[in-house]
Amino acid sequence: MKIYLKYSTNIGSSKSFLASQILTEAAKQQGHQVIEEEGEADLIIILGELSVVDERLFGKKVFFTDLDKAFHAPEDTLKKAVLESQVYTSNNNNCKRKKIVAVTACPTGVIQTFMSAEAIAEYAKAQGWEIKVETRGQAGANNLISKEDVINADLVFVAADIEVDLTKFHGKLMYRTSTELALKKTAQEFDRAFESAVLYDDGRIKSDVTNDNDVVNNDLSMEHRRVVAVTACPTGVIQTFMSAEAIAEYAKKQGWEIKVETRGQTGANNLISKEDVINADLVFIATDIDVDLSKFKGKLMYRTSTELALKKTKQEFDKAFKEAVIYEG
Repeated sequence: MKIYLKYSTNIGSSKSFLASQILTEAAKQQGHQVIEEEGEADLIIILGELSVVDERLFGKKVFFTDLDKAFHAPEDTLKKAVLESQVYTSNNNNCKRKKIVAVTACPTGVIQTFMSAEAIAEYAKAQGWEIKVETRGQAGANNLISKEDVINADLVFVAADIEVDLTKFHGKLMYRTSTELALKKTAQEFDRAFESAVLYDDGRIKSDVTNDNDVVNNDLSMEHRRVVAVTACPTGVIQTFMSAEAIAEYAKKQGWEIKVETRGQTGANNLISKEDVINADLVFIATDIDVDLSKFKGKLMYRTSTELALKKTKQEFDKAFKEAVIYEG
């Protein structure tokens, strides 16, 4: 049987790569073949949730599962997929209906504001999403987004050519663009939104964590940080790559520059260069084995495990910026 693996958009490339390797090997053992062309597949295994109804799947056999099951029980996952797959319909329970809130604003608050709002609303409805668009202009705000709307939203889509108050969206996934792009390239901008939206921080956290006893004497006080990281586990596979992905995703959401080098049985990947080391504000090491760190001599370094870096990423970075010490080799 020819099998195609389809991943939810919120599953990172490292995780999907590892899952594909594991499932491909398990498929071979069961006499199946994992292929790269979705259209030629006899069965499509979907890992995670679909954000919208996918018309390309209509009439095809599909099986929904989650990433953890695929990782820890690939053989059972494939057997269940073959036995329990169903023909895909728009009523599939694993197809989540997205809830979007949007804000549009232009200098005059008239033409671009309302035309982009209309384009956003029409596109979202065509995808089967719930949508509410608040317009901002000289006459004030219209179709106001409520606190409940914000709580329930999967994404905040902001198309504004002027500065607008976004305080009420603190802590929500947000994507920002212009009214022109939202109007003329709506599909492109929503694709980008689901790939690159970041948690919106209005600054309240930073203002609440000042400490008069803290002496800041290095570049870690800068808002824009450059971080290099190394991950490694005994096998150099799952924990190595999953912790690397967690570190990279967290750093990017904070607006930092990040480069993660992975170490394993097959060697090192995404190597950190001498220039990367020179420019780095922090070296973040998440390893469960001894690794050569000589190239980081003289840099601020924090060390932890791959498990903590994966499961408690924020906690470990908070500790890193407080407890990092100069690495002396």
